[in-house]
Amino acid sequence: MSARAARWRSRGVPVFGLGLASLGLYGWIGLGGGLASVAAAVGVASPFTAFVILASALFLLYGASVALLWRTDDAPWLLAVLFGLAVLFRMVLVASPPTLSSDMYRYIWDGRVQAHGLAPWTYPPGDPALEPLRDETIYPHINRKGARTIYPPGAQAGFRLIYGLVGDSVTGTKAVMVMADLVTIGLLTLLLAQMGAPLNRALLYAWNPLVIVEVAHSGHLDPLYLPAVVGAFLAHRADRRALVGALVGLATLTKLYPALLVLAFHRRGDRRMPLAWAAVVGLGYLPSLGLGRQVLGFLPTYLFDQYEEFNQGVRFFVRSFMGVGGEPFNAIYLVVACLGLAGLTWLVTRWGDGSEVNAAQRGLLIGGFFLFVVTPALHPWHLLWLLALGTIAPSVTLFVASWALTLSYLKYAQEPGVLPLAVRLVEFLPLLALLAWELVRRRGAAVRWEPQPSAPRALTGIRSPEYSESPS
Repeated sequence: MSARAARWRSRGVPVFGLGLASLGLYGWIGLGGGLASVAAAVGVASPFTAFVILASALFLLYGASVALLWRTDDAPWLLAVLFGLAVLFRMVLVASPPTLSSDMYRYIWDGRVQAHGLAPWTYPPGDPALEPLRDETIYPHINRKGARTIYPPGAQAGFRLIYGLVGDSVTGTKAVMVMADLVTIGLLTLLLAQMGAPLNRALLYAWNPLVIVEVAHSGHLDPLYLPAVVGAFLAHRADRRALVGALVGLATLTKLYPALLVLAFHRRGDRRMPLAWAAVVGLGYLPSLGLGRQVLGFLPTYLFDQYEEFNQGVRFFVRSFMGVGGEPFNAIYLVVACLGLAGLTWLVTRWGDGSEVNAAQRGLLIGGFFLFVVTPALHPWHLLWLLALGTIAPSVTLFVASWALTLSYLKYAQEPGVLPLAVRLVEFLPLLALLAWELVRRRGAAVRWEPQPSAPRALTGIRSPEYSESPS
């Protein structure tokens, strides 16, 4: 037996076993009656507690799989197993009732409102004008019935399309999200192939339990824009700058976070990318300009209302240390945090080799700072777009964060819903320590960031030297 065949057998076969164990746990949720039945089986009162327990087990299996495959060469049968199980993980969850989040019901409602010829931002679901649209299946599960929708035009176009395909079906809506997620995995695999990186590193995203649960169980909208995000990296590699901007613009129209990638893809002297981004975003909002500020929906309240604060890390610890709070503190903190984001952006956009790995590293730094430091709320599914970038530029901190954020669901496991201090410490302190370790380790690693040349250079055919044998 050759050394390569022996390596496949010693690592590929155990990964297959780990995958089957994971499939059993996902099947327990999806085919066994949902998280409520899991909670009853493990003897806990809340399905949220049951999920955290189950997620921890899934992340142990996932981490072991990644560790086994990290130094394993690609093999056709192994890739088929990895991608086949990634599909099955999602399929068994599609029929499960969404327990962790009710956001998907708003997606269906917005699609229904548009199907009746109304702009989704015009009325909140609880407005008497929409009473004829209410039912006993979707409407009762919508959160914040008195608030206009927060989702931008690209997301609304997706909701309208999905509603036209599957109507009020919760399972059908989740199935569409899963199919879009599989497209994301396919594009990530294509990008890895062009980069000369091992294709089995698509496992980082495809098998991540946070991605699987938030998409296939909760039905979050992120797969609607992630293909555009990954497509932007493919366009970046081909040095098609206008296409990069247009794809990031499409992603921004679906969820606003990807706008930060305009900074990650920045290149001195290049106007095509930001202008294309601005043009696409502008055209996307153009049909809704007559609504004025209504098109922003619930967004201003979401950003500044203390009721919307959730799972804060840095902001919470600063506020607790200083012993202050309220609107004055939030305003000052926001200004300081935005200045910090501007300084970080200035620093990271001045350095790099122009590769797609470098762009992903920039996106992770800028996006991570925004999510963990600036925003007032950090829900687990907010991390999904960074996990796609983390497949291009692997980071230990990022993938530990994907487990740590599942702990935030413990807030809903008790009444009143308060996230215990001990949970915050377990969630955030290891992340800060890991981040410090990664930054120190990077200083001595083979990867070097060099000053970016002022004149753009073609990226096509450049093999990415940043891919080393261990995540950084």
